[in-house]
Amino acid sequence: MPTSLKGGCLCGRIRYECGEQPIVQMICHCRDCQRASGSAYASLLIVPRDRLAYSGVDPNTMT
Repeated sequence: MPTSLKGGCLCGRIRYECGEQPIVQMICHCRDCQRASGSAYASLLIVPRDRLAYSGVDPNTMT
């Protein structure tokens, strides 16, 4: 795994970066994750909150 994780939403309004290794990595096949991802599974990473930085639109203000 790279030491820097970068990405964002498809529209490009929100970007994120984390310079820490994930605490947990998983792939879930439950129905809730299938609905949320629109796929047969969801890939999930859990990272320390204080190491995650957002840029662009504040994700807490989006509706």
